[in-house]
Amino acid sequence: MYYECRGTVPEVLAAAFLAAHRAIQNWAELNPECKGMGTTCTAVAIRDGQAWLGHVGDSRAYLLRNGVFTQLSDDQTLVAQLVREGKLSREEAHKSPVSNVILQAVGTNGEIVPTIWSDPLQLTAKDVLVLCSDGLTGVVPDDMIAERVESLPPDAACEALIDAAIAAGAPDNVSVGVFRIVPAADRQEAGETTGSAGTTRRLDLAGDASANRGSSAQTRRPSLSPQGAPPDA
Repeated sequence: MYYECRGTVPEVLAAAFLAAHRAIQNWAELNPECKGMGTTCTAVAIRDGQAWLGHVGDSRAYLLRNGVFTQLSDDQTLVAQLVREGKLSREEAHKSPVSNVILQAVGTNGEIVPTIWSDPLQLTAKDVLVLCSDGLTGVVPDDMIAERVESLPPDAACEALIDAAIAAGAPDNVSVGVFRIVPAADRQEAGETTGSAGTTRRLDLAGDASANRGSSAQTRRPSLSPQGAPPDA
């Protein structure tokens, strides 16, 4: 669906989220045994060396830059909202009996309002993006995730993190994607080639692209300092 749409990256991301939402709802209507099903969705669209985030639910997106591991997405859960409002501490949230209550999910009843970045994050060489479900983050701490993705190639990091989550007794499914940003020139010098069966692909970091605000989703502008400080909320 994403590649079939026209428009700016934020507009296309918003349209793709809505299409997925409708498709799941339609399937549940045609298959009563699937009533009430839904899913979280965290996606990153990359174009011309820039990244836009689209997000619904409590899966997460992270950036590892210059040794600093930053969560890019905001958990759309009840306890996370209470923490942001100052009504609950992080320690209390972790132990809360309602920690698994999410505020919205793709495919459930009603409408969704995905968080879509209106302006992109400029990527730099050696950045690492991590997309994962709460089956990982619920049992594996951020510092361990950062250590694995910094020290291992992307495919090996995925395997190591899944193994760590299973060993820690992951109560939910574990999905992990690790993406290391490598300039095209570096890959060409190394004599590497790309193919559909591989685990990596070339990304050109040269070039500058502009983005406009989408009209059907929450938007935010990511702002990272060169040291990798968290984006503004």
